[in-house]
Amino acid sequence: MKKFVIFISVFPQLLFGQGVLNNGGIIYVSSGTSICVKEGGVKNQASGAIENGGTILVENDWEQTTGATYNGTGTIAFKGSINQNLMGISSVSNLVIDNGNELILNNDLSISTELSLTSGKLKLGSNTLTIANTANISNADNNNYIVTNGTGTLKREVSNANVVFPIGNATYNPVNISNTGTIDNFMVRVSDNISAGSNDFVNRTWKVSEETNGGSIATLSFQWNEVDELASFDRTQSGVSHFTSGAWTTPTYTAATNVSGTQWKQSLAGVTSFSPFTIASDGAIFPITLLDFSGHTEKIGNLLAWTTSNELQSSHFDIERSFDGNEFSKIGERKAAGSSNLPLNYNYLDAFPSPTRNYYRLKMFDIDGGYAYSNTIELSQNPTGMTIYPNPATISVVVSANFAAGNVITLSSITGQIVYENVLDAPASHVSIPVEGLSKGVYFVRVLQNHLIYTEKLVVE
Repeated sequence: MKKFVIFISVFPQLLFGQGVLNNGGIIYVSSGTSICVKEGGVKNQASGAIENGGTILVENDWEQTTGATYNGTGTIAFKGSINQNLMGISSVSNLVIDNGNELILNNDLSISTELSLTSGKLKLGSNTLTIANTANISNADNNNYIVTNGTGTLKREVSNANVVFPIGNATYNPVNISNTGTIDNFMVRVSDNISAGSNDFVNRTWKVSEETNGGSIATLSFQWNEVDELASFDRTQSGVSHFTSGAWTTPTYTAATNVSGTQWKQSLAGVTSFSPFTIASDGAIFPITLLDFSGHTEKIGNLLAWTTSNELQSSHFDIERSFDGNEFSKIGERKAAGSSNLPLNYNYLDAFPSPTRNYYRLKMFDIDGGYAYSNTIELSQNPTGMTIYPNPATISVVVSANFAAGNVITLSSITGQIVYENVLDAPASHVSIPVEGLSKGVYFVRVLQNHLIYTEKLVVE
């Protein structure tokens, strides 16, 4: 089959009103050229190639499937007025977010020159965003930052010079790191809860790790907002607490430094090992030291297990579950030991998990009602590893899984009407389902495999 080749270099700005679908061709965008892709977004599939030396403005999603490529020193700018998705591209030179909302990553991404947070946030989910040591992050502030809403991290190289990690979730909670030891890559994220304590804390836990263990001598600075503080927190007597050697450290309490307005920071120097950090104030109680929280799937359900190394005035554990990783509810409870300095093991069986994804965390209480959250773990009852993207979708949706010959893939409406069916005649890793022309609403993607049905919800817009 012959490939088509498009050179875009004549027009200073070119408008594609219905989107761009590249089904195996080659598109060249030369330096100084700007194209605007509106409603349909960009879909680069088959063996399609996009070579970008200019600027591609996108007002919807960018989807790239396996086999297609994107290269060049140009810029991709997301300028829609809604949340947008970036799928399939592993590296870009310049990325601009200017949609006033969110750009949602669907895979790991590396940026070699610049990430500009002009207007909007970059949401990582479970993906890693790597910024090259020669690259820059610009325009980050209280409204425009990198959202670490899952297990994904921001990865940057750190040496003597201070490096900013502009991260947050509900609020902006950046971390500044400098390193007088061996140059290393650092991975950072923040969660909107505490992995320790009572009410004498900032309700944030920062997870900091280094790519190569050992050799770093870091100074860490953590920033928070007054609305992030719990009821009994006293910023005039506060400090950084570090989870190390199986326990939380008691900080040296000093007055927090005002950054601007209602924003404050505390720092910790000489850090040589990395794990969770939080901000505590004088009087903080660390009731439970959690060594491990994990789980695995069984035929009878999901079995959760955790180990504590120290308990002081501990009361009980609430086991909480979520189907989306955001909204949690209590599904069970285990009584704690009260006080112990020996390792103690606990477990809980969720006999009625979701047939797809399940997220779990522990809410650990002391006898005075103070509590802390554990890390969140994800378990799946779906052996196909099925994922769908984009979601919501407007033109098509790609279903990714370890499909076998004979698997049946269907798309049905909320009333049960099947609007798409495909019986695979060979193994596959991706199946594309057209949704353009369907009524807006909720649909269900189902895979029938070995007499079992696996389901994912899809929203068509």
